[in-house]
Amino acid sequence: MTKNFDSYQINIYSSKDTGRTASITFYTGTSFVGRIDFLRNSTLPSSYFWHPNGISDPTQIYIVLQMSSVDFENICQLLREEKPWLIYLSGTPGNGAFTNGNGGALQNSDKEPTGEQERV
Repeated sequence: MTKNFDSYQINIYSSKDTGRTASITFYTGTSFVGRIDFLRNSTLPSSYFWHPNGISDPTQIYIVLQMSSVDFENICQLLREEKPWLIYLSGTPGNGAFTNGNGGALQNSDKEPTGEQERV
């Protein structure tokens, strides 16, 4: 499943030495589409589809990616400098409030020119 987004919000949590220390939430317009959780000093759990209202409405199936906190600064820098972006997670949403996925990614949705020929 792929979710495009056009805006994001950065959240940094206080007093956290382990577990989720930050997250970036993604939106298309005003609609939430997913997030990346950044974890420190923790084994990374599986990325997952979050579908608290069931799977009948694809707009209410969200992607949650799990990444190490060491990636946080680089991800923020890329989001600020490049566009457009999407989040991706392989798998099929199932029963319950969430379903584990695999092969999750944050990726740009257009091919970029190489070298100094980047667009403005």
